[in-house]
Amino acid sequence: MIYKFINPSDEITFIAPSDQIAFCCSVIIGGGYAGCENTETGESINAMIAFSSDPQGEIKEFLGSDIFDYVKANEISVADCFSSFAYVSAEEREAFDAEFSKLKPNEIETFRREHDRDNRMSMNKFVVKAWEYSTKKAGAK
Repeated sequence: MIYKFINPSDEITFIAPSDQIAFCCSVIIGGGYAGCENTETGESINAMIAFSSDPQGEIKEFLGSDIFDYVKANEISVADCFSSFAYVSAEEREAFDAEFSKLKPNEIETFRREHDRDNRMSMNKFVVKAWEYSTKKAGAK
């Protein structure tokens, strides 16, 4: 499923197999200051937990465990989700993914560097941060 990463600046989308993976990755990348929206259902997923009176409780309620255990149990899905972050709208996502899938492994880093340079409008580096996390996890695309 395609999700919008809700933040005050750049238009960012990513792919996740479930709302729980989307929530988890949004909390990690956004530090609790960003949300996400499932573009298929239109449902907003409240990952903006920074000002919650019990952020850890909200994480446990949504994920069924603390975030560290959840990431460990879902390492490949989390890594793949982080790898999918991009500065594209939901409408442009299919074309972006088709272009990305044609890249050879040795072309990905250059493509990503140019994508960040050409599309990031703010000082936030949410997408670059997500890509860095994805490379630290086994099985990342």
